[in-house]
Amino acid sequence: MWKVAAVLALVIVAILVGWFFIGTEAPYEDVGAPAGPQEELVVPPRPLEPDTAADAAGVEAAADETAALAQDPGWVLPALNQSDPFVREQLTLLGVPDNLIGQEELVRRAAVVLENAARGEYPRRQLASFVPKGQFAVIERDGRLFVDPANFARYDGLVGTLDAVDPRQFARLLTFLMPLVDEAIAELGAAGNAKSLLAAGMVRVLDVPILTGEIEVVRPNVFYVYADPDLEQRGALQKLLLRSGPANVQRVQAWVRRFAAVMGIPLGAPGLS
Repeated sequence: MWKVAAVLALVIVAILVGWFFIGTEAPYEDVGAPAGPQEELVVPPRPLEPDTAADAAGVEAAADETAALAQDPGWVLPALNQSDPFVREQLTLLGVPDNLIGQEELVRRAAVVLENAARGEYPRRQLASFVPKGQFAVIERDGRLFVDPANFARYDGLVGTLDAVDPRQFARLLTFLMPLVDEAIAELGAAGNAKSLLAAGMVRVLDVPILTGEIEVVRPNVFYVYADPDLEQRGALQKLLLRSGPANVQRVQAWVRRFAAVMGIPLGAPGLS
């Protein structure tokens, strides 16, 4: 759950999730001069389209396993204040790297991530481990600035980590821990519960467009911002995921659909109505 929330925030959700991705990075990338030498931006000959057939098949298969979440894994639910060792052990068994789960108060941090993701934001301090390597680069051509596709590779490792986590096993762990997450959300004074906030965050992830042409940016001050008003008005979580590139957006969205299906959360996406 913490992994999804963090990643969707690439992620996350997460997710959440997005994870998921920024850490101490500025929302619009605080960077230096445009990268050089300048080179032609390679644009795919046709837009990337989600593999809806493969996604639908994965979602249908995942939905068949939802009932398995009710099976007793033999775990004993710890108290919220003593939950870190159990959560860390289970995430390690799922293949989540140690550097992503080394912080304290994992459940409470996840609650903050979920609450932020549901509003389309991300908590910079909670996701400090998710700082991509390298600097944001742009390509200048004819007096205009475009996102350098080389930026996208900075997120490949993070998205690959999400891909490696089995959505079924992760859903089982999250379902078991739901009472603790709800307790932590109540401590925040936030409206809703873990499942409703998770659903809201995942909907925002699935609403991120797949951009395959040139992505123009402008630099009115220190930070780059999107030239397209529709992109610039989006929340920090969606803009974070956009910066990971179209292929990574598709990978995150496919994982979210499978995870949501196992959790029995309808998101209004293909196969999840």
